[in-house]
This record gives sequence, structure tokens and C-alpha cells, in this order.
Amino acid sequence: MGSNSWPQYDLRRFVERSSHIGKPVIGVSINYRHNVFGFLANHEIGAAGNMGYKDQVLAFRWIKKHIAGFGGDPSNITAAGESAGAISLSTLLCADIGEEGLFERVVLMSGEATLRKSANRRWHQWMCEDQAKYLGLDVKDVEGWNRALSDTEAEHMAQKLPLAQHFSGIVDGDWIKEDITLDTLMDGSRVEHKPKWCEEFVVGDAAHDGIVLKARILDNPQAFALLLKACEMHLSPSETQKLLAAYHLDGKPTKIEEADRLRELVSELRFHLPSLAVYKGWKATSPPKRASQYHFHVPNPVEGQFKSLASHELDVAYLLQNFNDHFDEQNRRIAQEMADHFIEFANGEGWAEEGKIVVFGEDGTVKVDENRYDQIYRDGRGTILEELGAEKLRHLAETWQGVRKEEYGKEAKL
Repeated sequence: MGSNSWPQYDLRRFVERSSHIGKPVIGVSINYRHNVFGFLANHEIGAAGNMGYKDQVLAFRWIKKHIAGFGGDPSNITAAGESAGAISLSTLLCADIGEEGLFERVVLMSGEATLRKSANRRWHQWMCEDQAKYLGLDVKDVEGWNRALSDTEAEHMAQKLPLAQHFSGIVDGDWIKEDITLDTLMDGSRVEHKPKWCEEFVVGDAAHDGIVLKARILDNPQAFALLLKACEMHLSPSETQKLLAAYHLDGKPTKIEEADRLRELVSELRFHLPSLAVYKGWKATSPPKRASQYHFHVPNPVEGQFKSLASHELDVAYLLQNFNDHFDEQNRRIAQEMADHFIEFANGEGWAEEGKIVVFGEDGTVKVDENRYDQIYRDGRGTILEELGAEKLRHLAETWQGVRKEEYGKEAKL
């Protein structure tokens, strides 16, 4: 859901800022198909899957072909995406898009390929069966499907479908050749996610990204009990104790303390730990590829239930300058510094010195030693999560979230 026509995604002020500081960039935003229109995959009805991702490839090809006509350089393209945008860009880095690259630099903001992991054909068959029920179709009626897909107005069809579904790409053996896991992305010897055509890589997260999973996890009054059941499925008793102790969930926290700590945990399981994993994959290539990290710790200044939290997508509000009129002087300065850093990166000035992490925080943009960041900002939790294992904890997090399993064809029930 969503569109680049929404005012919060307007690139005009970001581009104006680049001109103001004497480092102009050309801003291009793209749309792609969602839901059944972009990701339905069923061979029998001629739905190949991955259409939404291929829309993005076509858009980048268009930019490469035509950006010179706007005064741009086709050999100097920087791509940035947040949440679903980051999942998309990360997946494109894994796909077989051919020898001709899509962009030279990339910034993944709060997302990577396993956050909405591409699934096998059997999983997509189950998704197709769900859509048939919503649309009143017989899943085996190929002609009925063809009529529905070709003759039904898109808006009319969308009204029959749930607003949000957990669609994903398909591992078809051709465009996405193999299963994409955090182990794959961490492996510097694998080409997936580290193609030759992409020269620089940046990945990061917001401290409280897990707010985006509020409805799926945090609003459930049994969230902690469900976490414990997920731990029983994926961790040993000693590993469970280690995880709970890291988040001070091993004692008897108050309800408010428990809610805060669960939010911290889901943020770091689903966003922070994967960002560490994919960064290590890029650094492990031989020779090492240029890779950097950032973390967003700016407290939300807006009144409401998320005030003082570095919430999911708040980084976009700061980056694109569209809320500066509503910020006080300090927050406008933070937003401008953040935009300036991205603009300088797009101009080929690099992200950070080797061994440094960029932190966007309440004091502006600072650079922190890589080996000190975790202790200063995360109380050492990142190290503990890495010791427990990124791929193992991905499975735990998906079970806790209730993500449909490829093995069973239904959402995880705890």
C-alpha cells in the first residue's frame, strides 16, 4: 500500500536542499505493483510472480537510459529505500537481473530481503488459494481465474481483498534462483546480495522500528507468553535465558516495563540484527566491498503515543525535509544534517571512514567507532544476538510474528 505521490514522499525539498548546499542531485521516485497485481504466483493461471520487483528493475533501466537527458549521470546512480523499499532493493541485489547493473550505490533503511522473504512455489500456491476464497473463485478453475484477472477492474478487485497481506517474491529457480536466508546474505563467498555491479552498500535501522509490528505482535496481551513459546521452539533453555536476560525480561517487570522491553526486542530481532548480518556479508567479500552502517536514534518530537521513540519511518520524515516546517530549530538542524549526509554520499563522497558508524541522533549526525556503538547505544545486546545466531533468531521472530511458514502453508500458531 502507498504511493510516491503521497506528500510525505515528495522529493522536492530534498532536491532543493542539495542545490542549496551546492551538491545538486536529481530525485526520481518509482511505483510498482503490490498485492495480487505484483506478487501473485501460480504457473497454471499464468501468474509468474515477482512482477512488482520486475517493475522496479524496469524503472531503474529507464533511469539508466534517460537520466542524462535530465542532466544526470547514468554511471552514478544511488538507490535508497525504507522498509518495503529496502526489502525490494535488497531482493534486487539477490536476483538475476543480468550483467547490466541497476545502480552504483545503495542504502537499505530498516529492511532487507529476509524481512519479507521470497518463498517457494508451494507457499505461493497456498496464497493463491486464499485469493480464490476472497474473490469467490475455484482455485482450480483456470478460465475463471483468467476472466477475473483480465476483465475485472483493478480497483474493484482490490476492494474484495484484504488491505494488507504478507505477499512476497517467489524463488522460481530463474530470476530468484535459490532460497534467500540471513546465512546466505552473511556469506561473503556467495554472490547473492553482493553483485559486482553495485559498488557501495549502506544499511541501517531505527532504534524502535518494531513499532511497525505493533498490531502483529505488541498489541497482543499474550505477547510475552507467545515469545516464550517461540523460544521453546527455536532455542535451548540456556539460549532462552541469555536472550531474556539481555532485555531484562528474566525477572518480574511491570506491564509498562515489559511493553518497552518487548518493543526493544522485536525492533532488534526484525531490523537491527539483520542489518548487522548483511553488513558483515558485504565486509566478508574478497576483496572486501565498500560497506557502511548507520543507526537512527532521533526521538520523535511529535505529541502522541510514539513521542520520544525513534519509530519506524520517522527517518524518512527527517531525510526528505517534508516536516521541517513543523519541527523546532533543533530538529530542523538534525533533518538538514541527515539530508546533507545522504546528498554527499550520492555525490560520491563516501559514507563513513573505515571502522566508523554514522549515528543520526538528538545531537545531530555523529560518527562512532564500530566496536563501541553496541555498548553505547544498545547495552551490548547486538553482540548477544549475533552470538545466538541471526538465522536462528529470524525463525524465532517469524514464529512470534505469525508469519506463514513455507513448510506448513499457514501462519504460525503458538
